[in-house]
Amino acid sequence: MKPCEQCKELQSRFVVTSRLEFSNLLNAVKDNLKEGIIEETDYWPPGQIKFDCPPFEEMKDHGPWATDIYAYYFRCTACGQLFLLQVDTYHGHGGWNTVVHS
Repeated sequence: MKPCEQCKELQSRFVVTSRLEFSNLLNAVKDNLKEGIIEETDYWPPGQIKFDCPPFEEMKDHGPWATDIYAYYFRCTACGQLFLLQVDTYHGHGGWNTVVHS
């Protein structure tokens, strides 16, 4: 999917390697939600195990977080492009990724 003008800045993958980077990413996602660029969606890929995560709006900026693994899907409000925020806070990895559908 070709990025639209609204979400083209979000199209790059962002890798999280620390709790600080996760906090910064959370704040960036919250800003994009407030600006109406993206919206949280209940999309989940068929056949994949769904993580039991609290609603994104309840995520604390700097922890401590209630669980180790978080996964949320967001959709561009203009073009519908899906984005995945997935992080393992215990091991300190994960990140932000564009989800491309065929």
